[in-house]
Formats: sequence, structure tokens, C-alpha cells
Amino acid sequence: MPLEDHPQRYQLANELHARPFPSLAAPGQAVFLAIKQPKDAAKRDRDLDRAHLLALLDRFGAQHPSPEATHYFAKLGRFHLKWESHTEFVTYTAFLENSAFLENNGDRPFDPAAWEVFPDDWLSAAPGLRVTSAHIRYGAVPADDARISDRLTEWFVPESLAVSRVLDGSA
Repeated sequence: MPLEDHPQRYQLANELHARPFPSLAAPGQAVFLAIKQPKDAAKRDRDLDRAHLLALLDRFGAQHPSPEATHYFAKLGRFHLKWESHTEFVTYTAFLENSAFLENNGDRPFDPAAWEVFPDDWLSAAPGLRVTSAHIRYGAVPADDARISDRLTEWFVPESLAVSRVLDGSA
């Protein structure tokens, strides 16, 4: 028996592609934050989410999204922000593409300065609770596999690390 398509397969697939992924130049860092109301999140007042986004944009003098927007890209100083409103939560991803910043902070592979885009008082005013957050560093793969291993050993606890090559090392 073949797998049956969902009745809204076409519309849902289009929604997946309606929120494009950014093209990034390596090296860089990204910080990710997901915020959710603790109860009845699907029925939350989305105006509170929007007001929180606008408060962040205003700090950087950035343009506001259209009122009906469910995803938005903005330039915030040296950061690029991607904001998304989902059924039960909102996400903020800030990308920092700045090789000089990374080179000057090479001994701190996950420099907390990357989180400066989200000021403490702004975080405290969030209309919900943190569901998850992540700090990602991306860059070119060193030609020497031993260098990769050395970096991973320096940066992570080996017992909790999984590593893979994507697209045979071409991505």
C-alpha cells in the first residue's frame, strides 16, 4: 500500500519553503533562541511576540516587518537576524559573519559576545520562557583531518560529541 498524501500536502510544502534559509559566508557564528508561553501557547497573544520583536529592532534602528509577517530578516548592527513566528513559539536566530571578529577571538570558539544582540533587559521582558537556545560556529573545514580532531577535542567534551561530514565534505 503506497503512502497516502496529506490533503494539504501542496500548501504545507509551500509553507516550508516560504521561510528561506539564509546564505552564509564562512566563518561565522549563529545564536538561536526559542521562546514559548508556558500554557496555551497556540492561543497566545501574538501581539506580545511582535512587540518584543519590535523592541529589539528599535534598539538597532531597524525597519519593522509588515503587521501580518510570520518571518522576517533584519540587519542589526553587525548581526543579521532571522525571526519566525510558529504556532506555539517564536524563534530568533542571529548570524555574525565577521572573520575579523572570529580571528581575534580564536581562543574562544563560542564567544559570549555573539549573544550581545539579545540584551539582558530585552531577554527579561520576553513574553514567554526559553524552550531552547544554541550557539553555533561554522567555518571552512581544515585540510588536515588531525586539525579537525584537535579543534573538536579543545572545544567539546568528547563523550557528548557526534561529528559527521555533510555531502562528502562539500557543504
